[in-house]
Amino acid sequence: MIIGVCIILRFYFQPQILKELINILTEEKKICRIAVWIMW
Repeated sequence: MIIGVCIILRFYFQPQILKELINILTEEKKICRIAVWIMW
């Protein structure tokens, strides 16, 4: 949650990192899917 707020603040003050933010979110989705698959 705190990390998300930091990312949002960073995005708000530095709009040019939008591409980086999208990449981070995509990687998090992949990691979550892998974690769920392993736990399943």
